[in-house]
Amino acid sequence: MDKFKVPCKCDRSDYKYQPVTAEGELTLEGVYEQFLLDMQNDRHWAKSTCIAYDREFWRSVAPIFRGIPYADLNEELAEKLWMERGQFGLGDRIIEQNAKKIFSCIVEQAYQHDLSQMRFWGNVDVELCKNGLAHTAEGQKHLFNLAHKLLKRPKSLPISVVIRIYEEMISRADRFGECVALLAMLLLGLRTSEAAGLSYGDIRQMDEELYAIERRYVEKQSSRDVQVGGKTSNSYRLLPLVKEFRDFLMERKKKALMYYI
Repeated sequence: MDKFKVPCKCDRSDYKYQPVTAEGELTLEGVYEQFLLDMQNDRHWAKSTCIAYDREFWRSVAPIFRGIPYADLNEELAEKLWMERGQFGLGDRIIEQNAKKIFSCIVEQAYQHDLSQMRFWGNVDVELCKNGLAHTAEGQKHLFNLAHKLLKRPKSLPISVVIRIYEEMISRADRFGECVALLAMLLLGLRTSEAAGLSYGDIRQMDEELYAIERRYVEKQSSRDVQVGGKTSNSYRLLPLVKEFRDFLMERKKKALMYYI
């Protein structure tokens, strides 16, 4: 994808941000304007994604932190302002997700340039139920709270947690087919629509004991049909497939064929 020469923005009718406070201190809007072009190019966002995120920053994020010196922001204050000033209704889940995404990217960009120590990326310190996932009502409540915590910030999972989730999904996959899609999302980094569009025919043998998945199809939104292609020009991918997961898929295919014969 070619890099943008100028920041890609939505039509804001020449609205001007307030890059500094009345006292001359840098604001979040100033940080955004300073690093927007680098942020869009570094993350290889499609033009439509850039426009969508820019719209949500202008409409939803900037008003929350307007007039606040960026140097005064920390994680606790940012969450407090978000809860008090954020104008998100019950049906605005996608809008709020986009707003949080662009806000977190701005914060990370500022962190990389030593503007502050506030950061939302990195490992989240959580502990899963010791006796497995959600075997009890208490365990289900614990996991729900952890999931809600993870949704609030785009943080990566520790490898120990990934392994526990992998083992649990494998153990349940024979009874719950959706676990296979969740495993594909966990191991391959797929979106929900991409995982739903996979089939056994997408598995490719690249070399001896070396396999990959050719991602060509996605599930249509609000549909059980699949379509060729994806959201952006980067949608086509050849994804490495670990041998253990490939063997699991082939065994599952074998059982399915025996069932229908």
